[in-house]
Amino acid sequence: MSSYTTRIRSIIDRLAPHWFWLVSVSVMLCYWVVLAFQPGNVQGIVIGEPSSMTIYAPRTITYTSTLLTDQVRDAAASSPALEVVVVNETLLDDARKDLAAILAEIATIRANGREYAARAQQIDALDDGLDVALVPTDTARQIMKLKDREWDALSRVILAVYDDAVRAVSQRIDSQTAERLTREIVPLAIDAQIGALTSTDDAMQALIARFVTPFLKINVSIDQVATTAARQKARAETPLQMSSLQMGQTIVSKGDILDAVQYEKLLMSGLLESSTNWNQVAGQILLAIGLALLLSYTLWRNEKRTGRKPRELFAVTILVIAVVVCTRMLAWLNAGYILATPIVMMMMIFSALFGIRTANLITMNVALMVLVIANGSVVYSLPPLVGALVAGMLIRNVTRSRVFVVAGLGAAAASAVVLIGVTLLTAVTIEWNDLAPLLLYSACGSMLSALLALGLYNVVGRMAGILTPLMLLELAHPAEPLVRRLMREAPGTYAHSIAVGNLAESAAEAIGADGLLLRVASYFHDIGKLKRPYFFVDNQNDGVNLHDTLHPNESARIIIDHVRDGIVMANAAGLPEVITAFIRTHHGTSQVRAFVNKAVAAGIAYDEAEYTYPGPIPYTREHALLMLADSVEATVRSKIQSGALVSASDGTGYQFDAVIASIIEDRLASGQLADTPITIAELKRVHEAFVKTLKGIYHPRIDYSPKEKRTADPVVVPQGHV
Repeated sequence: MSSYTTRIRSIIDRLAPHWFWLVSVSVMLCYWVVLAFQPGNVQGIVIGEPSSMTIYAPRTITYTSTLLTDQVRDAAASSPALEVVVVNETLLDDARKDLAAILAEIATIRANGREYAARAQQIDALDDGLDVALVPTDTARQIMKLKDREWDALSRVILAVYDDAVRAVSQRIDSQTAERLTREIVPLAIDAQIGALTSTDDAMQALIARFVTPFLKINVSIDQVATTAARQKARAETPLQMSSLQMGQTIVSKGDILDAVQYEKLLMSGLLESSTNWNQVAGQILLAIGLALLLSYTLWRNEKRTGRKPRELFAVTILVIAVVVCTRMLAWLNAGYILATPIVMMMMIFSALFGIRTANLITMNVALMVLVIANGSVVYSLPPLVGALVAGMLIRNVTRSRVFVVAGLGAAAASAVVLIGVTLLTAVTIEWNDLAPLLLYSACGSMLSALLALGLYNVVGRMAGILTPLMLLELAHPAEPLVRRLMREAPGTYAHSIAVGNLAESAAEAIGADGLLLRVASYFHDIGKLKRPYFFVDNQNDGVNLHDTLHPNESARIIIDHVRDGIVMANAAGLPEVITAFIRTHHGTSQVRAFVNKAVAAGIAYDEAEYTYPGPIPYTREHALLMLADSVEATVRSKIQSGALVSASDGTGYQFDAVIASIIEDRLASGQLADTPITIAELKRVHEAFVKTLKGIYHPRIDYSPKEKRTADPVVVPQGHV
């Protein structure tokens, strides 16, 4: 083991008593930073000028639009229908009477018998009290030239034209109608009545218009006080206008001219704020503390293994923080990218390492953060959560990489179904062109999570101190240096290890233990024998036992040291602690009885501690199975080789029941299985599995060689498996 790794483990061990609070504080700080670190304020945005960037809504909001409200209220208040009109119904009648009186006065002047010049002067003076020059000198002279019959006809035509004009506008004249009377209606009325005159020239028409037009007075006016009150009432009764923004919605595109409505959206989104919203800060802090404590307490209370192992908590904390930070970064880029959050990857890894229960607890906590990051949008937060839960259920025995691919496909399908369902449920109208990119983000996120989970599975496993199946398969490869050394330098021990692996794996399958772990542990449990391989009978092929010349104490020390040597070699090779634990426990605290018996037979005084393995005794079911398999394989092999165990005469082969039973009973009686969570019923199934496996190894064979002995060299006949 490198000094760097040793230093890291030392630091973790020192922090172990305080790890719960370290996790809580770390996750809380991460959550708070993610919630507080909003997209930066937009600078250099001016109404009426092109935008220098494309700006998206950072969150979903609904707000009262002051700008839209004012626009709608102005439109309502400016409606012409709100004008209060006042009509002076007697004004036109009085004006006609005045016109008739002037015409009568002119007739009287014409007939008063005075001199021509005097009468013309009197007619010219008739308009002195009027606002207009009704009868200028030229007109007075023109009137005086008319004969009485012509004047009487002209007077009737003037009054008829006046009456026709007033009747054409229904006796209602406003400023616009007055202009229309002068331009259109009066000329038409003159054309209709002038035929009653002897002269119809332009001068006569102009004379008629001169008398009629001044008396067409405006009798329609606007009551300004009442109209103002009506407009104010309409403005007050117009409701406030609400406006909404969806997270990720484009507020303004790069190059577009910024208008007042877009500016208001930027302001309401908080992108133009320069002051701190302390209520928002307080909410962020409380939410971060609550979710962090919930995660830590959940692990501590409900997941005692994960919640109280510093290395596993460290791995959980790092991955949770990475997922939350990554989700926030995706949300900054585009709200739809939240659907690609790596929460699916986290669920896969945790489900494979810690089990579905722990993975669900952690994922639900992180899913709450994703919901907050999505500003409460279930469209963005619910599909990845469901996809993660489905992926976690699809992760089983991770011995093949395709498990992650299948889980990723399952997550993608589940996310798509939920996304479509939530959209149908919440959207008023479905825009499939907008939904298609979201489905793509979701599917790509799930598959990318599967690939990331496959790549990070072993990394997180090492970080957590957990031996993954894929790591076990790597250790079991023949190219593993220690395994290759065992094959070359201690072939007998290697064969013994393979046989022990077969026995232990079959027993594990019988009681539901980890068979792959046991097989790999079997390969390494005796690597300590590599230091002095020929001191072990497994590797003594020449019939010479080196222990025959050694003192029993020395022999016991050499045999026992293979455990200590194995631990040193395992640490130097960087083997996981899980494998090293099998080296420590496969002999427990048992004695090297062969050398104890030798010392007793020789009358040599001995200390039991020198003949006892350092231990500890097994403390998992897998440890117990390896201890039993190791003892059974060695005992059976030695008994068969020494002839103490002979094949039955009925052709059923060796009978292993008694040997196996005695070994199991001895381990129970000596307390070697006292700390192991294994039951008597499971031990019975282990016994049966050992018997079955040993019979497969030592099954009877048919001898095909000639029965008669020959003096010549024997003929070797190939043996078949029968």
